[in-house]
Amino acid sequence: MKKGVVLILSALFAMLFFCLAIYYPKLQEGYGNSPAQSAAGEQERISATNFTVYDAEGVSVKLSDFAGKPTVVNFWATWCGYCVQELPAFDKLFQEYRNKINFVMLDLPDGMRETQNGALEYAEKQGFSFPIYFDTDGSAANAYSVTGIPMTLLVDQQGNLYQIHIGAMSEQTLREYLEALLEVRV
Repeated sequence: MKKGVVLILSALFAMLFFCLAIYYPKLQEGYGNSPAQSAAGEQERISATNFTVYDAEGVSVKLSDFAGKPTVVNFWATWCGYCVQELPAFDKLFQEYRNKINFVMLDLPDGMRETQNGALEYAEKQGFSFPIYFDTDGSAANAYSVTGIPMTLLVDQQGNLYQIHIGAMSEQTLREYLEALLEVRV
């Protein structure tokens, strides 16, 4: 009798996790992440916290270096299924918006399951053209308390935080964010 109850409960528990795995991206996309919402509201703007990251050659780059154009910062890693799922949309929209918006595709290497070389090889294999930066010392992840990925920051042309999107997003949602970011009055 106990074995049967344990088996039934185990099966129900497994089905619950399976359903959550399937529906989580859809639920996450609509939860508190509206392109019309700004992180600071219309009246008060919050300066984006600066951080230093590195390009593939090891040259340091600061978030503030991108001031003058809106900037999208996407935290990702190759081991993150939701990250790799949304990267093609980022690449497509990078190609479309590259002259209007900076893209900082920020890989989070840990030296074990995520390495700089592994990320570069993955991007090359996928044919991505967006610029890849590396948060090798955790400066950016610490500045924004990144505890899960993917996570995307949108910063206006004056360096103010416009929106933080936690979780994966569709191409349509990303496009809406980009269009809204271009409309921000400074």
